[in-house]
Amino acid sequence: MSRRLTLFLAACTGLFVSNLQADDVAALPGYNSLGSNVAVFGGVNSSSLTSLANFTAGDSTFLILPKPDGSKYYVIAKSTSSSVTTVDTNFENPKLIASFVTSPSAAAITSNGGKLVVAAGTLHIFETTKDQELVPGGINTGVTIFDVAVSLDGTTAYALGTSTSGGSQVNAINLTNNTKGTAQYGLLGTATGVAVGPNGRVYVSNQNQIVELDPTTLQPTTDGVIGVNAIPGRLVFTPDGKYALAANQNPVTGQAILLIDLNAKTIANFVASADVQDQIIDTLLVPSSTTVFAYSSQAETLYQMGIGSGSIACCTGAPAGVSSTFVQGVAISNEVPFPGRTTAQYLFVASSNILFRVDLTVDQLTAQLALPTSQSFNALEYLAPESTNGSPVALLPYGNSQALAPNTTSEPLVVLALDVNGKPLSGATITFSTNLGSLSNTSVTTGANGYASTVLTAPATNGTA
Repeated sequence: MSRRLTLFLAACTGLFVSNLQADDVAALPGYNSLGSNVAVFGGVNSSSLTSLANFTAGDSTFLILPKPDGSKYYVIAKSTSSSVTTVDTNFENPKLIASFVTSPSAAAITSNGGKLVVAAGTLHIFETTKDQELVPGGINTGVTIFDVAVSLDGTTAYALGTSTSGGSQVNAINLTNNTKGTAQYGLLGTATGVAVGPNGRVYVSNQNQIVELDPTTLQPTTDGVIGVNAIPGRLVFTPDGKYALAANQNPVTGQAILLIDLNAKTIANFVASADVQDQIIDTLLVPSSTTVFAYSSQAETLYQMGIGSGSIACCTGAPAGVSSTFVQGVAISNEVPFPGRTTAQYLFVASSNILFRVDLTVDQLTAQLALPTSQSFNALEYLAPESTNGSPVALLPYGNSQALAPNTTSEPLVVLALDVNGKPLSGATITFSTNLGSLSNTSVTTGANGYASTVLTAPATNGTA
């Protein structure tokens, strides 16, 4: 017989030191564009945007990852000669730390800031103190690794790759000892992306299916293989954890964007391809549980869509003061909605060589600044070092309603700690408790992503935990 779980938790205070590093926005060449110049803009939370820095990294720079404490930034480029570059806290003193045989296509940094992982044929792992690669040449999983996601606690990387003989494979990489784990999952189709949801589960987007995997075993959860009439891209998630969204990389099927109900594990709704002029959407930004911005770099078009109960509707018009066409890049700030805050604070749009800032809380254009004319910028990145701003003002639970058979373990039970501004809070101690069964962790300190998680093992007796 199964039992129903409810997560009980309390936040305890840790030692909080205010982080003085401000948030910034960077304009990048982009993955499919030429150029190596990066422009960084400050004044994100001020009345006007300001130009902070310009530096040169690798050709086709497409990603910047801040070390959580803001002491340095990792700049990832689709280049085999300048694959990974670092800059200091002031975006100065570029330093090349890695050149790979295969061009990078994805990267991530752990929530404690201790490890950088880069997908470039193999999985390259760097420690972030001296920026040394820990496994020369990277970890080889037998497939060509092109995407990577990191567990909420930062102890595991999930590396996704394709095989030359066909099919795809995701492997768990132990980031404690930097070795390939035993957990892996093979897929017959050509996968497109891997993501970790706010519920701690692993999601692989594959041809005609989305697969929800247990993060420990990398095996599908109950009813976790979700059939779709699409080639879905990497998933993004609504802040309330109810839905995932995927852009169809093959919109001729008639479905441009899929809305996935994570509880029912079904396709709840979709945006028709005709609603976006049959364009391929390559970026989805979710500032709230009721809004998603969809961007097509191919068509340089931005769409705003509404999410309802099991529904998604296109299109609700462009954000205030910003053109929805001739768009070169988009980004949003990292606030998470909670009672008292309905949305992330800002949307940034690069259009016609101008950087625009829209305050989403009031739907108003509040700042704009000309981009440098030295090259074309085709991507934006919001740079937010960790928040250590006081005690949590909100705790958002994920995965806290599960049915378990006796003597089995739950999927992750997750809490997201937020500061007064709705930003993920680092350094908060979360205490978990239950009146039935046992927990893998009863006290967890959040990392830069604000998450803490535990797993419950059910006893032999029935009840509600």
